[in-house]
Order: sequence, then C-alpha cells, then structure tokens
Amino acid sequence: ALVLAELAQLLRVASVPSSRRLTELGFDSIMGLELIERLARRTRRRLKLDALFAQPTAEAIAALLAAATPPPPI
Repeated sequence: ALVLAELAQLLRVASVPSSRRLTELGFDSIMGLELIERLARRTRRRLKLDALFAQPTAEAIAALLAAATPPPPI
C-alpha cells in the first residue's frame, strides 16, 4: 500500500494498478529518484535506482522493499 500511495502521488493520479508497468504510466528516472527518497524516509530502507527499474511494477517494488535489509538500530 505504501508503494502504491507514493507512486500515485508522484504520478498525480488517484490510484496506480499494482501489476501495470511503471513506464506505461509515464514513470521516469527523475520520478524514480523521488520515489527512492520518499520510500527511504518512510521505511529507512534505500533502494538503488537500477534495482528500482529492474522491478517494473509497484508490486515488484514492494516485494523488493520488503526484502531489503533493515537498517541498523540507532
């Protein structure tokens, strides 16, 4: 839900289909950088831009984020 909400805000749409390719929705590399920053602020996990584009759907990005190593405790 977090990835879908952030993508919808970036794309300025009401909702994003979780299985639709992001490039089909107009997602570009600048939006990718912004998405990485937004997700990092919310989850304390940072994805790499190339990994983000290797995951072509919101569903795949959410799975990648869930599998990311949690940050060390502060």
